[in-house]
Amino acid sequence: MNLIKEELTEDEVAEIIEARYAAESPKKISDEDKKVVEKRLKKIEEFGKKHYRK
Repeated sequence: MNLIKEELTEDEVAEIIEARYAAESPKKISDEDKKVVEKRLKKIEEFGKKHYRK
């Protein structure tokens, strides 16, 4: 195999670490997103009451 050894600068390493950290950390949910989730859960609950809880 022909592998090319590449030297990374400290800035490049820092960028890679920051990008990975940002990708793996949980995202904050906005108020608008919370409202959408609550609305969807309410619809699911109503559907369940209507069709499964007779």
